[in-house]
Parts: sequence; C-alpha cells; structure tokens
Amino acid sequence: MMVQAKSGAASGGVFYVSPVGSDSNPGTLEQPWKTIQKAADTMEAGDAVNVLSGDYSAERIDISKSGTSGLPITYKAEGTAVTRGFTIAASYITISGFEVANSAYQEAGILAKGA
Repeated sequence: MMVQAKSGAASGGVFYVSPVGSDSNPGTLEQPWKTIQKAADTMEAGDAVNVLSGDYSAERIDISKSGTSGLPITYKAEGTAVTRGFTIAASYITISGFEVANSAYQEAGILAKGA
C-alpha cells in the first residue's frame, strides 16, 4: 500500500494585504492590497492571502468565490488583524487568526450562507 503525504501548501498564488497597501497594487509582499475585500474578489481556488497586522475593522468581507476540496481558498491573519467579520456564500474556504470586532450583521462574526 502506498501512502501519499499532503504538503499543505497551496497550489495557487500567495497574496498580501496591508493597511498601507493599495488595491491597485498586484497584491505582492512588496506591493500589497489595502483591503481584504480586494483579495476576496480576486482570488481563485488554491490561492491564499496573508493579511498583515492592522485595523481592518471598517471591513465586513463578502466571500463568494469558492475553492475546491483539494484547493481551498485561504485567508490567514499574520499578527493581529481586526475585521468586522465575514459573510461566506462559497465552499472550501479556510479562515484563520482574525479578530472580529464590532460585527453589526445579526451579531454574527462569521456568517455562512447557503446549504
């Protein structure tokens, strides 16, 4: 019997968001996006975004693009990244490390829509 190990690394692109970035940037570490929503609107299956420490509390992120079972879309906070929350209408999404504050949508920090 042969067993294959999964590396856990995304097969897609890796992008960055920073409070001092610009959504007209390419989303690289050197030229990050400013909003997490820009990442949500841009990323495809297998992509990952690293959200650098900062206050994103004006943002409630709407995620509508799905990953796949083998290529999820990943949102990861590096340090303390504060947001108003996430509304997810997609599948195969991984979210980790975020602080949710001042969520105003039915008091749900993370709201998953659909079946």
